[in-house]
Amino acid sequence: MSKYPFVLSVVLFATVGCKPPPDAPADLENLSEYIFAHMGDEDTAELEAGLLNLRLWLETDDNLESTLEGYAVNNLKDESVNALDDVDRSIRDSLYGAAVAYEYEHSMKDLKQTLFIDDWSAVSEGTYGCYERIYDSASQPECLMDSSCEELSYITTSASSWAGVVDVVSVSFGEVRELDIDGEKMVIQRTWLEGPSETSGVFGDQVELYAQFFVNIMIPSTNGNVLRTTATWMDVQIGELENLDYFKTLMVNTMAGQNQIVIDWIDGDQDAEGSCVCSEFDYEEKECTEE
Repeated sequence: MSKYPFVLSVVLFATVGCKPPPDAPADLENLSEYIFAHMGDEDTAELEAGLLNLRLWLETDDNLESTLEGYAVNNLKDESVNALDDVDRSIRDSLYGAAVAYEYEHSMKDLKQTLFIDDWSAVSEGTYGCYERIYDSASQPECLMDSSCEELSYITTSASSWAGVVDVVSVSFGEVRELDIDGEKMVIQRTWLEGPSETSGVFGDQVELYAQFFVNIMIPSTNGNVLRTTATWMDVQIGELENLDYFKTLMVNTMAGQNQIVIDWIDGDQDAEGSCVCSEFDYEEKECTEE
């Protein structure tokens, strides 16, 4: 679900002054990684503890307010990504992460509908040339709305253009899990790239996106709203660029902007059309085709 077009701005505007996001407080950084790692646990005791501790941290003092502007997170571990599937993975020095939190005055049902049921290519305002999310045949996403299921898995294929000069094709796996903790519904989503993304275009040989990991954590707040925390870790190399403070800042800004995109969609303030599905997309001509 992450949006990538900001990356080329790093290359094109690297001479512009830009303050990088500060390192995340230990609690936020550790809990983001902890929840990502434990999302698939059969015994949910550790996952539940992580979710409740994250809510406690967000609702303590001014932690939530400070998190709205984003933090850098850099502690994703090899064992956390190796447990995702049967692919051997390792964390490289070129992995950079960011985390952002936000409090929605909308219902958990509205957020689930927007993030998992509606056409994400439309919600995200035309980010993609093509986008296709296919859920596992064992379940359909609508079951998440009436709580007749607790887990979903899917594969996403997408094609996007970064600033019109780098074309990116990605395939990622995704999982959604809903937990009931003392009568409260909490929802976690995590995604990861199947393998390195394909890059092409004018500057396609300048960008390598090797891996990306994402977690989306939605917890009811004690005042009846929904606390949403997202964290993204990207293993990316951009030409010879050594100072990636700009990149980290743009990661945070993009993630923070996504919260407003979701709000606008729920409130009916944006009605962008979705892209075609990737099975009907001509990757060479960069346009949809008719079957």
